[in-house]
Amino acid sequence: VLQLRALGLHHVLFLSDSPASCLSMRGALPGIACVWSSRLPKTMPANPGLCAKMYWGYAFYFYDLRKHYAARLAIEFGVNVLQTDTDVVWLSNPYPTLKGIYRGVQLVSMSDTPLVNAGVFYAQDVRPGDGAAWVLRELSRRLHLFITNSSAVKQYVPWAQPPYFANIDEQTLMNDVLRSSIANVTSYAQATAHWEVKKGATGTRKNRTFRWKETAEHALLNFLGKEVPRRKVRAKLNATARVGELCGAPRLNGLSKYPLHEVGSPRPARAWLSIAPLWLFMPFPSSFSAREIRTCERNGTMGVDGAGGAPFVMGHMAGIRTGAWSRRAILRAHGWWEAGADRLLSAYYGWANRTSRLALAEPAGEVRNGSCAAPLESGPLKQLDLLVGNLILISHALGRVPVVPQVGCAGLHKPGQTIGHRVRPFTRRGGAHRALLGTCGWMPPRACYRLHYSTAAELVDAKGSHAAALPRCSSSDSRPAASPQAGPAAGSTGPLGS
Repeated sequence: VLQLRALGLHHVLFLSDSPASCLSMRGALPGIACVWSSRLPKTMPANPGLCAKMYWGYAFYFYDLRKHYAARLAIEFGVNVLQTDTDVVWLSNPYPTLKGIYRGVQLVSMSDTPLVNAGVFYAQDVRPGDGAAWVLRELSRRLHLFITNSSAVKQYVPWAQPPYFANIDEQTLMNDVLRSSIANVTSYAQATAHWEVKKGATGTRKNRTFRWKETAEHALLNFLGKEVPRRKVRAKLNATARVGELCGAPRLNGLSKYPLHEVGSPRPARAWLSIAPLWLFMPFPSSFSAREIRTCERNGTMGVDGAGGAPFVMGHMAGIRTGAWSRRAILRAHGWWEAGADRLLSAYYGWANRTSRLALAEPAGEVRNGSCAAPLESGPLKQLDLLVGNLILISHALGRVPVVPQVGCAGLHKPGQTIGHRVRPFTRRGGAHRALLGTCGWMPPRACYRLHYSTAAELVDAKGSHAAALPRCSSSDSRPAASPQAGPAAGSTGPLGS
């Protein structure tokens, strides 16, 4: 939410699980539009399929709610809806692209296998009776049906045997619905039928007479595999579009789109689907995101407009399976974390009890904010861990918050090798953070994810000033030395004295 607000996007509807959660959110972010729903209980349904029994959690509760309300907002109320997961990072405003290049497309979705990712998409100008409306309503219907009544599988897959798997994964269901709309046929082949074979009773060894490849659903999957690509249309733009707010400044002279039909209707398609390019909705981390981050490093994190560029508009961290704390640590190392997002954590863990910080100074003439280069001359990564570990130990003994130093990226890896997973290149957009460009942020090991520490970028945010105003080492040697700005009386930082 804070990332979106920082981009000037304030019309955010936060879907939560309870009044208590919304109350907490409003305490941390006054004015936030936070809602909850009684449409679906948070507990496992009374007639669950094997999918619900094996994997039930809050995710399925939110799958149902967000698809239901996205459909109602877009179709009944004419609201354009950007649905986003919470495991994402927004680095640039998507609307210049969505309202420019994609202004004639009703659904813009993140790419994934076999077609789209269900967590991030934009629905605009959806009209009752068009193909986009059919997709949104049908997806919501299938999700709710198979969550609440696993026996409904038999209605759509006649050869399925109980106990039914009743797949309730929103992504596979969304891809089935979209491919149905593109080809104007009704398909439950991949998300429902195929998963009954893979995980349900139908595909077990006990059912030796069953032959998946002889079913109509298997034939339909083969048909869709050929028909959906055949329906894709390439539309040329009137003029080449350049996305200047990104470091790579990508250019587009056309876009690909698929027709969306109201399935069963003889009318021609009146809506379109486009798969967003990676620079718009990016899987992160990935080889593609790493390439764009390197582009930012080469270009000094500057877009062609000179205002400071981002590597991509949105990064989706669905591939990080180590939890929210891990994602937070990665974002902090890159300089992308909004420190204000820690308000609830601060209250819960008592972090607010520590207000003064302990930071390292830096050598005069260096722009490596918050670091002292001397301890990092040999074995830099091991030395960095040792330095940070000692800083954290001393800080906690003094009841202060350690400010983890930035370090120069050069020298942290051999030529031709990528920077390892223990550090991340600082990639925040310009402004007060430009002095940190060319540095890398410390990536804590898992045991340290929940430690209370600050980063140089977050200290710049707190001070509201340029990074160059932070403490520096003396010019005569590389040992940390006291700085007037950093003394204990300043209340915010203190030097690690020699």
